[in-house]
This record gives sequence, C-alpha cells and structure tokens, in this order.
Amino acid sequence: MPRTSNCFRYALIVVTLALAAGVALPASAAPDAAAQSVSTVDLVGTWEGESAGEIGRFIFMPDGSADIIKEGESLRTSLPEGAKLRYETDTGKVPMEMDIVAIAPHGNELGRLKMIFAVLEARRIKLRTFFNDVRPAGFDDGAKDDTIVLKKLE
Repeated sequence: MPRTSNCFRYALIVVTLALAAGVALPASAAPDAAAQSVSTVDLVGTWEGESAGEIGRFIFMPDGSADIIKEGESLRTSLPEGAKLRYETDTGKVPMEMDIVAIAPHGNELGRLKMIFAVLEARRIKLRTFFNDVRPAGFDDGAKDDTIVLKKLE
C-alpha cells in the first residue's frame, strides 16, 4: 500500500480509531505570535481544501455541530448510530485552538480531534493537527501532511 500524506485520510483514520477505542486525546499548547483573531460565527459555513490531490470539506453549523467530508463521505458514517460531531474553539489562546468532538447519543464524549488554526484572510483559514495526543504548538515547523489551508465556500 503506497504511503499517503493526505490530511483528511489521516483525520478519518485517527478519529475512527480513537472513537473505536473510546479515547479522548490529551493536549498541550504553546504560544504562536502569528495567529489572528476570529469569532466562532466567522467559522460557520463550508470550508474546502486539498491535500495530496484529494478534496475535503469541514462544515461548521451555527448550533456548534460539525462534519468532515472526504471524497463525498461524511466522518459521521464511522460513528455509532445517533452520535454527533461538534466543534469547539478557543480564540483566546495563541495559537487559536479548534477541536472536532464526537458525542455519543447518551451525551458522553467518544473522541476528540485536536487542532490549531489561524485566519489567513477573511475567507481562508489554516488548520494543523498531529493526529496523536499532542496539540501542535504553532505553524512554524508545519509539515505538508499535517497542515491544510481551507477556503470558505459559503
């Protein structure tokens, strides 16, 4: 099987494994002076990016629900029936933090994809995740396979 550096493929695999194991990944964060400010309302909508030639989308709803779509398939299809995804942000930290959280039908947290993000322009953001138990400290040493730029579609 060829090695891939696809951000969305890794996200789906890691989140699915964490959810199956019932693991919530711990995090640590350190300052990054390059991050900019944004409110959660600015994130609402559909954001699209490309990694290793594959298109993926992050969808953030006004009610805090979320989805990740890769090659037309929702991340929610890998969750137990009735489970939901939501997003949480902390724009008071530098760099800003964003988590995609899987919630079971009974309300317990199933897993968490921990990321950092920065606003590049009004309709462009950058996300970074290590796909393990450490939240990235910044973007300075970012590799292509753990960082993606998303453009807002709507």
